[in-house]
Amino acid sequence: IHEFGHFLMAKRVGVKVLEFALGFGQRIVGWKKGDTEYAIRLFPLGGYVKMLGEGDEGDPNDPGNFQNRNLWEKVAVVAAGPLMNYVLAIVILFVLGLGYGINHYVPQIMATVGIYFFVRSLRKDSNNANVRRVEAVIREAEQLIRQHR
Repeated sequence: IHEFGHFLMAKRVGVKVLEFALGFGQRIVGWKKGDTEYAIRLFPLGGYVKMLGEGDEGDPNDPGNFQNRNLWEKVAVVAAGPLMNYVLAIVILFVLGLGYGINHYVPQIMATVGIYFFVRSLRKDSNNANVRRVEAVIREAEQLIRQHR
């Protein structure tokens, strides 16, 4: 999904994509459409995108060359991969929420947040009032978890 993000944004901003492959290793099947050669490779983990201008190949004056794009287009192409990872994470959480319901996860998230603030407050100030306040938050989170099981 990461490489697919680079691929989509490169196409969108006008960079010539020379090759897009799903997986790595030996090519199982491949085809060419336009300037792009598509491939499915032996190991279905990861992927590969080769754009014109990533190395020394191609005409440096070609408008489809990655090096000829403006700064914001280059940033968009580079950032699109990691952004697709976040999109996938959001989709997975959404599907889990549909399958299990939000009430299944909210108490666990609240407990995690309570523990985080507990540790953080102990680092800042270890007076008894602060510890009692955070212990109360943890007790409430534990109670919510028990109610929603």
